[in-house]
Formats: sequence, C-alpha cells, structure tokens
Amino acid sequence: MVGYLLLLALINADFDIPAQIAALEKQAFENPADLQSRLQLARIFLDQENYIEAKKNLVQAEAIDSFSAQTQFLWGKFYDQRDNIALALTKYAAAVGLDSTQSEAWHAMGYIYEITADYSSMLNCFKKALLNASDSAGLYYDIGVTYDYLENPDSAIIVYHKSLDCGAAFPEVFTNLGADWGIIGNNDSAAYYFEKAVAAGSKSPELYYNLGMMAAEKSETEKAIADFIECLNNDPSFAPAKMQLGNLFELLGDSAKALVYFREFVRTAPIIYLDDIKATREKLAKYDSR
Repeated sequence: MVGYLLLLALINADFDIPAQIAALEKQAFENPADLQSRLQLARIFLDQENYIEAKKNLVQAEAIDSFSAQTQFLWGKFYDQRDNIALALTKYAAAVGLDSTQSEAWHAMGYIYEITADYSSMLNCFKKALLNASDSAGLYYDIGVTYDYLENPDSAIIVYHKSLDCGAAFPEVFTNLGADWGIIGNNDSAAYYFEKAVAAGSKSPELYYNLGMMAAEKSETEKAIADFIECLNNDPSFAPAKMQLGNLFELLGDSAKALVYFREFVRTAPIIYLDDIKATREKLAKYDSR
C-alpha cells in the first residue's frame, strides 16, 4: 500500500535577465571580438525560447573563442531545451572539462542524469556544483531529492536541513522533510514540517496526501478524508488519494462512495501502482459478486 509520498521535483531557478537586447547587439556590432555580449544575448534568447537568435549568437561566440566553457554550457542549455539530451550532455561535459568550476553546467548535468535515472551520477554532479554555487539552498534541496531517489531518507534529512540553514523557505523542503521523518517513523517531526509547509503556502498534492495519511494513521477519519479531497482539488489526477478515499469510505460503511473512488483509481492510476491496482480490482470483483 502506498505510504508517505515525497515531492520529487527539483528546484531549477529562473534568473531574471534584464532586457538589454538592443544595447548588447549594438555592443556586439561595434566590437566583433566581444565574447560576453554574445553570450549574454544567447542566454536572453534561450530564456525567451528564441532559438534562431540564440543559435546565431552561440555560433558567433564559438567563432571568437572555441574554448569558452560558458559557450559550451549555453550550447548544452540550447540542446537541453530542444530535448536533444545526448548533445546537451556532451556540451555540459565539455563545459566542465574546460572549467571544473562551472557550477551551472554541473547542476544541469545532474538534471540530465535524473532523466536517465542515474542517481549516483546525479548526486556526484550536484555535489560538484555545490562547490561554486550561487544558490546553495537550492542545490542542497536538489541533493536531498537525489538522496530520496536513492531511498536514503537519513542523508536526505541532513541536507534538507542544510538547505534551511542557507535560507531556504520554499514549501517543498518542508514537505520532503515531513515525508522523510514519516518514512523513518518519527510522526511528531513529520507533523511539524508538514505544518510548516502549509504555513509556507504549499498547495502540493503530496503535502495534503501526506497529511491525510497521518490523520488516517491516527484514526482521524473525517480529517483524513478532507485532506485527501484537498489533495485532489489541487491535482484531480493524483491517483493514490483516490485509493485512500475508497478505503476510508469503505471503513465508514459508505460502499457507494468507496466504489466511486476505487473505480476511479483503477481507471486512472499509472503503472507504478500496479500492485495496488490489482488489489483494488480484486476488491471491486468482490463488490460486483454480491
């Protein structure tokens, strides 16, 4: 049966780059050897998803200095955003090969390894990115998520606290701390961090699902139902909440509502919940045979 759920989403900060396109283009035109103006333009155009102009400036930047680590990183970002993962990884690797202090490139490589489920390499990249990071709080959070992927909640808790020490105040870190404390059986600490996630404004379905699980474990059935419904209000496709609502309404003797949620769970649950889907189908078969 599904237990506590973590919010396994990495924090990828978007930096606000001032709209200085005209000035930068004038600077680049007046100084054909000016690498930085072209790199700044490429970054702005990548943020705008203007890939024609981004590519034009990257080609010009590479013509000025083919050994620029920053140029290779931005090429990696270009291919990354175009979903060419193999070329993106090649360019990120080239960037850190030219300059091992390229924190952005290490960080981006970590996200690539998340896609390929190579969590050991993901962790290694994030640790190297941390050495020269401008956002230590976000990187510690990402490292915590990686430890959660590796099913190491004790290490995840340690680095989530480091994220807090660096000033993190985003709800995700509180949600995952609560989930990890719940996974290792410390329900008081779990409740404390879930409450902090609520106070920080979280509306994540994982948070309300976990609050529902805690309430259900304490036999606070009505609260659990309210939390699972709030979970579905925030994400109507969140399958585990449907299964739990079916279980709770069955416990209350409301078979009509239980069947609604059980059928919806079987209809919409992704394949990762295959065991629960099979168990719920067996339960539905018993209802139908009555």
